[in-house]
Amino acid sequence: MQIIVTLTDALFVLTGIGVIQFLLGLWIKARIESSIKSEYDKLLEDYRFDLRTREQAAKAAEYIALARNLKLTSTEADYCRANQLAWELALWLPDDLYRNLGKALASPSPDNNILSVLIEIRKLLLKTPGTLNDTEVIHHAQNVRAIRSLGS
Repeated sequence: MQIIVTLTDALFVLTGIGVIQFLLGLWIKARIESSIKSEYDKLLEDYRFDLRTREQAAKAAEYIALARNLKLTSTEADYCRANQLAWELALWLPDDLYRNLGKALASPSPDNNILSVLIEIRKLLLKTPGTLNDTEVIHHAQNVRAIRSLGS
């Protein structure tokens, strides 16, 4: 049995192969673009999370620094700012951590103090918080020349 291929049949087969090759190229290109877009979207999401984390950490640190230095002679603006920050923290800090913050400011103890609360907030905000503990946090005190931690 002999198969006879005419020029028209050969052109038809070659055109079909060309169309299939073109469609496969479009599909592969779309898959690669989708993969790259997905990767960059993830990186952008991580970057935005990091920015938000830094903002929240800055608010917590600002509040703690402001609240622990409030005095009866502090200005109305200081009290307004402290309230604003305290209320913002109440919106996102977990209940126990927010309560511990209040207790650390009102009546610090060796187990619950400003530095231990900072470490807990750090653990909450960071994906990999590391091993830093409250005795290693730098702390400045009035009339002390050297930087010291609370534990020393």
